[in-house]
Amino acid sequence: MLVTCRLTLLCLVLSTVGCSDSPKAAPKAVLRPQVRIVPVEKRTIIRMTSQPGFIEAYEQTSLFANVQGFVDEWKVDIGEQIRKDQMLAHLFAPDVVAQYEEKQAEIRLRDDEINVAQQAVQVAEENWNAANAQVEEAKANLGKYEADVELRKVDYKRISELVASKSIEVALQDESHKRLETSEAAYRAGKVSVTIARVNRTARKADLDKARVVVIAARARAEVARAEGKRYAALVEFTSIKAPYDGVVIVRNVNTGDFVQPQGGDQSVPRSNQGMMSSTGAVPLYVVARTDKVRIFLDVPEMEAVGIGPGNPASVSIDAANNMQIATTVARTSWALQVKSRTLRAEVDILNPSGQILPGMYALGTVELKRAGVWTVPLEALVEIGNQTSCYEKRDGKAMLLPVQRGIDDGQWVEVLKKRVNGKWVHFDGSEQIILGDLSELSSGQRV
Repeated sequence: MLVTCRLTLLCLVLSTVGCSDSPKAAPKAVLRPQVRIVPVEKRTIIRMTSQPGFIEAYEQTSLFANVQGFVDEWKVDIGEQIRKDQMLAHLFAPDVVAQYEEKQAEIRLRDDEINVAQQAVQVAEENWNAANAQVEEAKANLGKYEADVELRKVDYKRISELVASKSIEVALQDESHKRLETSEAAYRAGKVSVTIARVNRTARKADLDKARVVVIAARARAEVARAEGKRYAALVEFTSIKAPYDGVVIVRNVNTGDFVQPQGGDQSVPRSNQGMMSSTGAVPLYVVARTDKVRIFLDVPEMEAVGIGPGNPASVSIDAANNMQIATTVARTSWALQVKSRTLRAEVDILNPSGQILPGMYALGTVELKRAGVWTVPLEALVEIGNQTSCYEKRDGKAMLLPVQRGIDDGQWVEVLKKRVNGKWVHFDGSEQIILGDLSELSSGQRV
């Protein structure tokens, strides 16, 4: 009976509850992602990049004939050590030698012409000096004649007065007048002599000037002859094929009796061709290379190219040369990237006095990239969305996606070069607050 009453009461309670209004659902809680905020910092990024490289001679030269002739002697073969200016081969070129001798004879002839012309100048100077003396003599004679005329005039006047006073005979007056006329005639002849002497002096001056011009012309012809002589002397010198520096012969394409002639156009030979043929199809007589120093070429990827420059610390490992390890520095770079490979050519110079390092060997080069005082963020702050590197920046309590241009990294920190704001790339200023954490849970504009 008691159980029945309790069941009845329970049913009434349940029915009452079922008839009442259902309660409202509780609002969902909005959870903000837990993140860390770090500032953009200025740091020094140091990174080591290792690239395979290849070794070449510091200098490699292809030697061609510069005159036409026949090889009458060759003196060295491949692998032989050579010294600077050592004769490697000799060409027989009789026409060049004959032209050289002809020019030497012409030089001697031109020198003789100069000597003759100088002697003519000396004679002309003496004639001019004599003409000057003749002018002075004629002028002196003219002065004497003039004085004699004046004297005769005075004498004639005196005698005329005596005749007028009948102190002397008239015949003496006539005699005095004749002497006066004679003196006046001599005076007039003296004036003509002065004129003739002056004309002669002018002619002698012209002869002197002409003789001097002849000397100048003779010297000019001699200079032309000497220049031609130097040219043919150089051509004679070119019959000897000489070493441009100390090194070793790596290619020989010359034999006794070969006919060789100078080639036109670009005669450069690619290093990979080992000097066998130039761009014009010409074959060099010899190809020689320096052995005291070698170059190691390293092709650095584009992303690391900015940090590479002359003076960067580097090290080189050459397995084929008893695993040689060499500490060195970058000597130079090509500055421009290679278009196809998008790499920067860096060169390292290594002394090779023993000749143990051979061109063509492979090497592993490691270069230190150092970027001092650059803006950096932790490497974990970057995300790749498509082809764009970005990070999240906290602005007004929200995570805002910030596209960036990155530089090199050291495994923990990465250089950030620029950021894109309002469609423009601008530099970082240090005020940026960068978000770290589980970036996969973030979206741009989300509150954090």
